[in-house]
Amino acid sequence: MSKLFALMAVVALLFGSAVFSEEAAPAPAPAPAPAPAPEPAPAPAAEKVSGKVDAVDAEKGIVTVAAADKKTEVTTNADTKVMVNDAEAKVADLKAGDEVEIEIKKDGDKTVAVKIAAKRAAAEAPKDAPKDAPKDAPKDAPVDPPVTK
Repeated sequence: MSKLFALMAVVALLFGSAVFSEEAAPAPAPAPAPAPAPEPAPAPAAEKVSGKVDAVDAEKGIVTVAAADKKTEVTTNADTKVMVNDAEAKVADLKAGDEVEIEIKKDGDKTVAVKIAAKRAAAEAPKDAPKDAPKDAPKDAPVDPPVTK
């Protein structure tokens, strides 16, 4: 029995030393903190061109603006917003002599219009005014019906 006891002691010693001799696996290193996202570049201030319309080529989408002694060609596209006297309009509605302020952006060597705001003097009576109304009468003033005999 002492041999059996000695044998068990040797087996226990072998298993015990194997368990205690294993080193615990090292914990994985913590992941580095993510780098902060770069700040987006501030949008460049909108550039503007102001002056009078010198020419309009609606087919090519080009508006030429004269300011002082300089002319600037501005290209329009489907995204260009056009306003004439605060009413929505099209490039073809612009006329030579209109006062304009054009918000632009550079696209390569082209100057592209983002928004065109035109002011036009009201030289004509409004289209919905009666034809025989006096010029100084308000547009909604009553008009006497024509007299028939």
